Amino acid sequence: MNSKISNFFLAIIVQVLTVLIVGMAPHQTFALSPCYIPTGTGAFYSAAVGNKLYVANNSSNNISVVDTTRNLTIKDIPVANSPTKVVAVGTKVYISTSIGITIINSTTDTVVGTINGVTVQGHMVVVGTKLYVANTATNQVHIIDTATDTDVGQVSTGTAPDFLLVVGTKLYVTNNNSDNVS
Repeated sequence: MNSKISNFFLAIIVQVLTVLIVGMAPHQTFALSPCYIPTGTGAFYSAAVGNKLYVANNSSNNISVVDTTRNLTIKDIPVANSPTKVVAVGTKVYISTSIGITIINSTTDTVVGTINGVTVQGHMVVVGTKLYVANTATNQVHIIDTATDTDVGQVSTGTAPDFLLVVGTKLYVTNNNSDNVS
């Protein structure tokens, strides 16, 4: 990634962190203690829904459900090959895999659907009822309607779109192999 793109995202991250830090009361702290919760092999990304953490285990092809109140893995859910990214929308958890997006219901912790053909090596981000998915294989961002779990459109990007960031009403896409931002 070239330095202009890196500096752009660094500036945004600093602004976001500044807002988060300024928004905290001076006496608030996070409890950091060594806690090792076993998950599947190749723990990658995770997302939280209530008191549950959904961890994508890339090498063991499953999702570990962690109870964050007890710091205990309570279930492993088998999914398609190579799960990586995880995003939660309401009671749905979207997991990117090498063949599509698997959908888990967080109330029942079961697979309830798949969106085929949207292979994801890049980032996923939610805005309202839309899930935006960077597809590095096709150089596109897919737009998924989370109400119907359907791919409602694609937007062309530069080569190998990777990271997605929403700033106000704009979606920025870093394109790894073309060294630019869409």
